Amino acid sequence: MIKLNKLQTLFYLEIQKVGSKGLTGYDLLLRFRSYGIGYSHQHIYSTLSKMQLDIRNESKEGERTKIFYSIPKGKTYELDYENHPIEAVIANPIPEFIEVKSKEVLNEIKQEQVDNKRHPSVKAYRLKQLNLILEILSNLQD
Repeated sequence: MIKLNKLQTLFYLEIQKVGSKGLTGYDLLLRFRSYGIGYSHQHIYSTLSKMQLDIRNESKEGERTKIFYSIPKGKTYELDYENHPIEAVIANPIPEFIEVKSKEVLNEIKQEQVDNKRHPSVKAYRLKQLNLILEILSNLQD
């Protein structure tokens, strides 16, 4: 079993969506930008190179060669669903992902309720944010 870190997990989920066709690093960059998550080209390609993916080169005359990355058949991966931004969960509404994020948000709410270091208005604002995230996660499960 291949254990993936947080970023590799997000890449895996995106590549898995398209199946054997695969995605280029640039495709991943555009997808994450559309979710509001910014990664640099360098970060994407260095992460992809460490993931043990199938690689397919596609070239057309007069264009750069495109490298497509896909999930190899027969390999199993352990995904890391912890501590991702809500945008990542919305983009990949997998039950396990939603469950982990919901637990994290509930823990944050508990911590926020007992934390007396914040100004009351800041605390109220943060609790509203967290409850809104819980509502979004609840809607994703339906």
